[in-house]
Amino acid sequence: MRLELNTPAPDWLVVGASIKVHGTEQANPDKSVYRPLSGDSQTTRDRVTIPSRGIEIKVDYPISWYRGSSLNPDGNKLIVNSGTESKIYEILASGQHRQIELKLPRVTYDAGPKGFITGWSWADNNTLIGEAEIDNEKGEFIEKRIYIFYAKESVLSRLDINDLGLPTTEGLTVTKVATDLTGLRLSLGDADFAVKADLNSLPPPAKRELPGNGVSVSVPALHPATKQALKAKPLPPSEKSISSTPWRTLVLLIVTALGLLWLLLKRRS
Repeated sequence: MRLELNTPAPDWLVVGASIKVHGTEQANPDKSVYRPLSGDSQTTRDRVTIPSRGIEIKVDYPISWYRGSSLNPDGNKLIVNSGTESKIYEILASGQHRQIELKLPRVTYDAGPKGFITGWSWADNNTLIGEAEIDNEKGEFIEKRIYIFYAKESVLSRLDINDLGLPTTEGLTVTKVATDLTGLRLSLGDADFAVKADLNSLPPPAKRELPGNGVSVSVPALHPATKQALKAKPLPPSEKSISSTPWRTLVLLIVTALGLLWLLLKRRS
């Protein structure tokens, strides 16, 4: 487990810069603009139901009691969480379902101590919210983090909640998300409050620390498709010419030396 936490981010994932979270003076904003992360899904130990459509899905694994499932706003994608694993199902118009593949980050991957991201939930049809509890090697709590994952773009970003001035992040959780992705409702202890966060804009690549100089700079992170295209791209002619020049020079020198040696031997004979 510790080994997996320390592995680098996979090639298909881009680690984005943090998303700034700000407090709001709205003590009790209109609740109609927020939706629960579970969507229209409910869970028991081994079943997920979608009451509005009369759908019941039985699984052969234990469903997490916290953030057990989440249905996206379109009602056609369902996440079912089980520990550190998450399974994705497509809900067909007929009410039938089938499991599909969707790559989700398992590890935090960004700067600082690492942890597993669990409890994935749909914020909208492409954006997901997950949470990670970070502990030290002794299993002692360090902090709670909230992550945003943009599925189509494969970008993972952490919410930067420093401006909120929270006394602790232990027990911090997201209860609802604004339907326009401009804010969240958070819960901490007995408090439930709204915050502002721009979840619509795709974050730029995060700063990475380059080895040897100790300086953090912004290194462009290529999209997986771009990486693949670059691997398949042939070497430009100019670069081929440059790389082959030393060999041509060496061949010419050898031929010239052999010619001079032949003339010298001919004169002696």
